[in-house]
Amino acid sequence: DAKSFALKQANAALSDPATLLTEEANRLAYRGTGLGRSLFLKASQQGAIDRDCLLDFAAENLRDSNNIAVVGVGLDADHVSELADEYLWSLEGGSSTVVNSTWTGNQE
Repeated sequence: DAKSFALKQANAALSDPATLLTEEANRLAYRGTGLGRSLFLKASQQGAIDRDCLLDFAAENLRDSNNIAVVGVGLDADHVSELADEYLWSLEGGSSTVVNSTWTGNQE
């Protein structure tokens, strides 16, 4: 069962002091919103997540490649690219356009 696996994974991660420190630092820095939310499933949330909830989330947030970052840790970049091509080919668009930012610091 995916939910029980996620809960076990969360419990294991949150038993690590470095993970707890990172979670707490993000919570404080971002005041519990956005990046300040935990990355891990809490036991109290387990009942609120079902298949339809996940499908709704995916349909709303993962409909195109502009909302997805593919990251591989310890993997060859070409292999990660091949996996992304294989499994994400049906997503719309995406953009490799880089928007140049304007430096506004050190102005007197």
